[in-house]
Amino acid sequence: MSAIAVPARRPVLADALAPHRTLLRDALLVIAGAAVVAVLAQVTIPLPLVPITGQTLGVILVGAALGSRRGAISLATYMVVGLVGAPVFAEFSGGPAMVLSPSFGFVLGFIPAAFVAGWFAERAWDRRPVLAMTGFVAASVVPFLVGVPYLAMILNAVMGAGADLGAVLAAGLWPFIPGGLVKAALAALLIPAAWKCVRALDERRLSPAVLPAAPSRAPRPTPSRRPRGSVILPAMSAPSTPIGDVPGVGAPAARALAEQGITTVAQLVGRDWAELAELHGVGPASGRRLQALLLEHGEGMANPPAPDRRRATVTQGATGKGAKDITTHATAVDPADYVDGLEGRRREEGERLLEIFGRATGEQATMWGPSMIGYGEVHYRYATGREGDTFQLGFSPRKADLALYGIQGFPRSDELLEKLGKHRRGVGCVWVKKLPDIDESVLEELVAHAWQSGPGTAC
Repeated sequence: MSAIAVPARRPVLADALAPHRTLLRDALLVIAGAAVVAVLAQVTIPLPLVPITGQTLGVILVGAALGSRRGAISLATYMVVGLVGAPVFAEFSGGPAMVLSPSFGFVLGFIPAAFVAGWFAERAWDRRPVLAMTGFVAASVVPFLVGVPYLAMILNAVMGAGADLGAVLAAGLWPFIPGGLVKAALAALLIPAAWKCVRALDERRLSPAVLPAAPSRAPRPTPSRRPRGSVILPAMSAPSTPIGDVPGVGAPAARALAEQGITTVAQLVGRDWAELAELHGVGPASGRRLQALLLEHGEGMANPPAPDRRRATVTQGATGKGAKDITTHATAVDPADYVDGLEGRRREEGERLLEIFGRATGEQATMWGPSMIGYGEVHYRYATGREGDTFQLGFSPRKADLALYGIQGFPRSDELLEKLGKHRRGVGCVWVKKLPDIDESVLEELVAHAWQSGPGTAC
């Protein structure tokens, strides 16, 4: 019996601009959304029964920016605040008597309209103007589905006007169609433009610096002093990083490698660590740190040192505290957009992994750096004092291999990995050449087990 695939919820603008979600943050966003609608409500063109206002534009913007649930809650808050007496409705009106106003049905309709706008945004329809226009026009229709019948009820049952259908439509529908289309089009330009700005800022921040090629015989570097620590969590530096600047690699190791013409991490790719380890000053701790960094970028050394089994203290949730050299953070890039940009088999595998990890965790995916897709947030801290934020578990559909993070070291991990299929295990991750090599149902069970076990329980 096959299951119907439901499109995964994707981050909306509010999630991209403020990725660390808390109850306080959501409450502030809801209040801010209600304030935006209240301000735009005062942009009015008076008509006899129902004025033309900027409210619908505000409803679409708030729903798309906050998402379906927060958008609907924000508009419900707006309605309640107005009924209490705050002058937030059109023409600075408010109070309990507004329920008898012919236009109040449209205020009621704003709540499901914001939900609809948010629903489309959560499926990435707000990223491109044409799709956004389609979704926002649909959201603009919703207030009329509530407002027009409400208008007819007030006119006939309360005011005794005896208005027929034609009169009701003339008062509450036809005059608003041109303006509604204009407001939907304006929102369809503003929201995708905001996404474009967010992505441009992220890409600019994440662009690696281009370094010149190292000479065959490099001079001795002057490495910066960094605290040493064990390596369990994903490395967060770039392959172009000078070896002397990698935390945990001491000055003697950096000098010894420089004398061999190796000054950046990228130059270690494919080198035999067993030979390098014979150099004076080069120890296994430095090797583990460098190998972990290379593995994070899909590369590695031959015959790497055995992993250190010491563990950092890992706690749920991000704190914002971290070493200054950590350059990989959560970004506003939509993981689905990133996967859509992959080529051939990797795009299909990325889509399947989004489904598998999404079902197993129940969490929305977040891009970390340019190519890692993470679920959940944790904070790690070593005995040396080095600390930072990262994702709890995730994957990266790299060109060479699929990297699966955070699924090892739990009570049933070894048992499930034996059933997984063809793979190899690295420091902090499991490598798979292609998805058909493994049992996807076992992978989903493995991810669910790691997620339910939670951070800090790895053995």
